[in-house]
Amino acid sequence: AAFPAQEMQELKELGIFGMTIPEAYGGAGLPLTSYCRLMEEICHHCAATATIVGAHLGIGSKGIVLYGSEEQKRRWLPGVARGDLLAAYALTEPTSGSDAASLKCRAAWDASRRVWVLNGSKRYITNGGHARLFTVFARTEIDGRDTISAFVVTRDLPGVSTGKEEDKLGLKGSSTTDLNLDNVPVPEGNLLGEPGRGFKYAMEILNDGRVSLAAGAVGGAKEMIDRAVAYAKERHQFDRPIARFEMIRGKVAEMMTGTYAAESMVYLTTGLAERGEVDYSLESALSKIVASENAWRVVNHAVQIAGGNGFIKEYPYERYLRDCRINMIFEGTNEILRVFVTLAGVQGLGEELKRVGRALRDPIGQIGVLSEFAVRKIRQAITDEQFPDIQPPLRKTAVRAARYAEALSLTAERALRRYGKGIIEREFVQERLAEAAGDLYALVACLSRANSRIQEDGTEAARRDILLTRTFGNTAWRRIRRLLYQAEKNQDANLTRVSDLAYEQNGYGADLVG
Repeated sequence: AAFPAQEMQELKELGIFGMTIPEAYGGAGLPLTSYCRLMEEICHHCAATATIVGAHLGIGSKGIVLYGSEEQKRRWLPGVARGDLLAAYALTEPTSGSDAASLKCRAAWDASRRVWVLNGSKRYITNGGHARLFTVFARTEIDGRDTISAFVVTRDLPGVSTGKEEDKLGLKGSSTTDLNLDNVPVPEGNLLGEPGRGFKYAMEILNDGRVSLAAGAVGGAKEMIDRAVAYAKERHQFDRPIARFEMIRGKVAEMMTGTYAAESMVYLTTGLAERGEVDYSLESALSKIVASENAWRVVNHAVQIAGGNGFIKEYPYERYLRDCRINMIFEGTNEILRVFVTLAGVQGLGEELKRVGRALRDPIGQIGVLSEFAVRKIRQAITDEQFPDIQPPLRKTAVRAARYAEALSLTAERALRRYGKGIIEREFVQERLAEAAGDLYALVACLSRANSRIQEDGTEAARRDILLTRTFGNTAWRRIRRLLYQAEKNQDANLTRVSDLAYEQNGYGADLVG
């Protein structure tokens, strides 16, 4: 439950801690796609290592890269790139998790000393025990308004301390602590970017963090597929390898197609991000949802295929199982991201997440915006509105993708007409729309990837991509159809009643008597 100092030194020597830091400040300047490949490869081997690197590069120092002044970049980024200034991201608080806008940590301006005085505590800070640089978000009063601003807080400032190491289910090698801020005098020059823009910065930083987390989940899933296939081919029962039994084949097929789809989403999203001036927050969130949940299914299947060995610590399966569980919680729980995807789609593309929590002022007037998310946004991703260049082996799947994009639009429109402003509270509906959008984006990502492969290398060379795309597509469109149907015809009332029953009884209630 600790990361060896020697391994940290070797990561520094490899230059891992500076991979995405611009070359002008001592880093390698890798773009997002290359960074995600790095995270994917690390997660083949050790998710704790990936967590340390991801917290440092993906979110901990990202604010300085994106919003720091030239002076701030020159002051801190060289140390970050060397790994001497291990970085951390401090947003979550004991009473503020997914509802990041409700944070309590406060920074008060002291004009006499020209410092911001920070007070409060942050929770579950990855790299917390070893980080020397924290990107901290705190409430500030700017021009009479209560806003959120971002600060660079270094460990050497008076009043900065970290709590005990959390004893976690997984990721045992990474440090997770509280960060305590007790009258910390943060110099004026440590304000990151513009005052009052902290919430926007926090959300934009998480875009890269989410897609790189998704890439790591893809790497772990690939490793589990490799190990499960090897074991299934070697393990014999009833005079033949278990790989030949159809139930095992079904698991392997689901592992393969789900991981192919998640991988396609990740790198379609990084491609969008690298175009510049493209809002990819929805794609990043969808990639994180799909990839993290796919990894959980893949590892679960791998444990099952390994049988009793999957439950023994001598084998790697249980560590992968424990480590990957956090992915559905990290950097926004998948539940809150589903809310974000649906409401941001309804509210309008490119708007700040802070508006999502408000009541829609004109919900009927916003009808069709989710259509833009489902149709225009996805069509933009593959650069062609009507799929005219889709290759023959993929045409049937592409037609279904277009059909269900339109169906998603119509279902969202009907939901808005039915619920109006109340759509904000209809999370059963939000969940189904977001899951349908995730499957749709995954399907288009697969189509884009397979189509490009056919165009570049020919149909024969693209056989693998065609098979995986078709197979995933046949499952995905059926899921989308079911989800959209259930958005209107469902037993949500019963689900609410059963949950009320559990709350009234403080749990399961009466045992079986007989």
